[in-house]
Amino acid sequence: RSTLFPYTTLFRSNQRGWSRNDLFDVLWEIGTPEAYREMIDVITPPARTGDGPAMGRLGRAYRDGRGVTKSSSQATEWYSKAVSAGLSWAKTELEAMKKSQESKNDNESEPISISQNP
Repeated sequence: RSTLFPYTTLFRSNQRGWSRNDLFDVLWEIGTPEAYREMIDVITPPARTGDGPAMGRLGRAYRDGRGVTKSSSQATEWYSKAVSAGLSWAKTELEAMKKSQESKNDNESEPISISQNP
């Protein structure tokens, strides 16, 4: 696969007890476009099979647009699945995301007043 991330083979084979979730976290911190692509490749299969922490991490990726197109609806979907799987931090992040969206919506709907004073 990627020459930038040869250690992903170790993570994928799980020879040292590392999980795909750990690899996701490392790639998230590296923060390059290539790392983000690899991060999504690593986390999507376990998320699709019901791994709660993987679903929560995929929600984060969609929330922030890292490795995927930013999508609050996809983030909400994956966070909700993670919450259903019993992941408490996903519930916290989902609530914070919703609160942030509500705040943005409230600010956008406030009337704009223009002063007529010179």
